[in-house]
Amino acid sequence: MTRSINKPIPHSASKAKTPGSDSKNPLLAEQFTWRLSLSLSLSPLLSKQRRQVEKEEAE
Repeated sequence: MTRSINKPIPHSASKAKTPGSDSKNPLLAEQFTWRLSLSLSLSPLLSKQRRQVEKEEAE
């Protein structure tokens, strides 16, 4: 269950960095990327889950 919840995170992060959305609304994309990295660094629980997912995918 947690895997399907955590998996979309990288996709939404890369979507914000695409040149199309950047030229349309660079501030929003920049703010989204900044908020995403901030929430990940401030949430040890989240990064712990991400590490667990990466471990499971590596196996």
